[in-house]
Amino acid sequence: MNLKIKGLNTICTHVGELEDKQHKGAVSPLYMSTSYAYEDVDVKRYPRYFNTPNQEGLCKKIAALEHAESALIFGSGMAAVSTSLLAFLGAGDHVVLQQTLYGGTYNLINEEFSKYGIEYSFTSGWNADAFEAEIKANTKVIYIETPSNPLLTITDLEAIAALAKKHGLITMIDNTFASPVNQNPIDFGIDIVIHSATKYMGGHSDICAGAVASTTENMDRIFQLAKNFGGSLSDYTVWLLERSMKTMGIRVKAQNENALAMAIFLDGVEEVEKVYYPGLPTHIDHDI
Repeated sequence: MNLKIKGLNTICTHVGELEDKQHKGAVSPLYMSTSYAYEDVDVKRYPRYFNTPNQEGLCKKIAALEHAESALIFGSGMAAVSTSLLAFLGAGDHVVLQQTLYGGTYNLINEEFSKYGIEYSFTSGWNADAFEAEIKANTKVIYIETPSNPLLTITDLEAIAALAKKHGLITMIDNTFASPVNQNPIDFGIDIVIHSATKYMGGHSDICAGAVASTTENMDRIFQLAKNFGGSLSDYTVWLLERSMKTMGIRVKAQNENALAMAIFLDGVEEVEKVYYPGLPTHIDHDI
């Protein structure tokens, strides 16, 4: 047995946890300070720079779960989405976005991007051909969400990754609805993975947070904008989120089973016109 290979629940529970060296407690200690020593230290820490002890520990856990080199944790899912997009887009650039997107992301694009001189196109569908039809000479990013919120449309990750590499584009995905338990987009060739950690990572309806994971190079670029936008998360919420993620693997698997049972039941109810659940063999994207 290779002890270096960690399973999902081991990563959720132990990766990134902080050692309580003073009292030997079983959970990570909470560091609430907003001021840290500047001289004679290896790391010059400041909450807005995403590098307090609790922030660093949680980012290691998220990176491990998404098979990424690095990660950042944000104050909300939309902070993660907006910072990631604007880190790779500027005036005169163009982004291709999936037709079926979370409403907050759709509003961000429609209400803000024209102010920055950023062009955008929404696809007519969510297969690779629909994306390729919208690519222009100034396109820099392809942005997808799968399963989408709320209708659970499914986009072929490998096909989109191949398309982006063909055109030299960066790919981003909102992986919130799948969570790292069900899907790891980086394994399929996607560059940047984004989450609303408010949902399955938090899991108890008492935390608002976001996360981004990618290569160290991509995360460095996102960090340079993130520190200026100031979308960091309080260390108390970081601590709560790290605690919540210890049970994410167990919770999401149970939710999968319950959702499928409910979908099967509703699919057999005459009064129900349509069930949107990709786990059903009758779903249009079931094979993917």
